[in-house]
This record gives sequence, structure tokens and C-alpha cells, in this order.
Amino acid sequence: GQSSENTDIAKDYTYLNIEHLIDQHNKLNNLNKQIAINSFWDTFILDSIFANRDRHGENWGYLYLDNQARIAPIFDNGGSLFPDVFKIIKKYSVDRYRFIEDRVAWFPASLMKEFKDGRCRRTNYNEIMHGDKYAALSQRIQVFKTQVSFKYFKSVVLKAVTQFYDLATKENLLSYILLDLSYKDFSDLCEFYALIMMTRFLQMLTDLEFSKIYAVCTQDSEFIELERYIYGDCVSTESTNLFGGD
Repeated sequence: GQSSENTDIAKDYTYLNIEHLIDQHNKLNNLNKQIAINSFWDTFILDSIFANRDRHGENWGYLYLDNQARIAPIFDNGGSLFPDVFKIIKKYSVDRYRFIEDRVAWFPASLMKEFKDGRCRRTNYNEIMHGDKYAALSQRIQVFKTQVSFKYFKSVVLKAVTQFYDLATKENLLSYILLDLSYKDFSDLCEFYALIMMTRFLQMLTDLEFSKIYAVCTQDSEFIELERYIYGDCVSTESTNLFGGD
């Protein structure tokens, strides 16, 4: 990993250490230092929404040109979006609310750390996003909110899930890509991905309680349309669309 190259400190990936090592990097000019700080926290915001469990110290770094460095584009996101959830997706149909709540409020944890009780411990995305310890993070959250609306994010998520569902079902790919999941399990998996992304977005970027977030997402008219599409059942059309417009 390049994260602590050209600095005078060892690799120790607490948040303050990361800000410090970027500031002390002797091949980053002042402009690229600020860009690197912003990029690190922007990546953290995205990781918090997409539940990246694998952003360790070697999954971010620098690019070098003419003896100068700049922060590298985001890479290695394979630990995002609950890659093993299909193994336990049957639990989702038993208690959807609890299944989603656990994966919004509690896990996965971030691999970035803080010192607690004399030890360097992994951190909770939800706690860091709603804390006030890191001024640069708070600033980047406000910038992110001006650039990505929930309405836009939701539309991208629902479109992606619908396309995935269509590809897998129409091309009969379930047995190849999803380890012989039943169609009911696959329908639950598609709904889970839509719902977990919508709820994590609102959980990380708003102060709403989870119960309200869950109600907002599951009563949304576009989500109900997705349910109807993937299950083919009679789904309630009653909804409370709090996001405005079409």
C-alpha cells in the first residue's frame, strides 16, 4: 500500500493519522493535499452508503508523475453491497425490518479505526457519519448533499435492481450466478438490495430515526412498483411519497 509512503510516520490507520499522513506527504503540493483530504472523506461517505467492509490501508493510495503525487481514483470496492447476503437471504423474508436495521445501524464496520479504551478499534459508519469529530468529513457531507439528491440516488438504485432482475430471470442465469437460489429467494434478494441502499443513504445523510426511514422507503410509490414488478403479486398501492415530483 502507498498510503503512508513518503511520510515520516508508520502505517496507523486512524482517521486523524490519515489526515496527518496526507498533510505530511512530501510529494503532495498544497493543492493536491486538500484534494487528497477531500477525496478520502468523499470515499468514506460512499463507503458508508454502500457498506464497504474492506477499505483498509492498502485500498487507497497515490499516483506519481514527474516526482509529484496525487490521490488515486477510488479502487477495490468488492467488499461493498453485502456480497455474501445471498447465503442468508431467507432470514430477510422472516423479519425484513430487523434484517435491514441490523445492516444499516450496526454492520459492516469500517476498517478505519479510532483509539478507544487504550486500543485501536474498528469503527461504526453510522456513528462516524453522525459525529462531530472530523470537521473535514462534516464539510464533505454538506457538499455531497448538494450534489446527490435522494431522488436521483433512488432512481439509479431502482433502475440497477430492475436491470439485474431482468437479466437474471430472462436469461435464466440464476443457477449460474446465484448458486441455485429459488426465484422467491432471488426476488427477496433484489428487493433487499433496493431497500438496503435506500435506507443506508437516508440513515447516513439525515437525522431521521430508522423507523421513519424504513417507513418512508417501503411506502414510497416507486419502491412499491418495484415490488409489484419482481414479485408479480398484488402489492398495496397506498404510499406516502415524501420525495416530491416524478
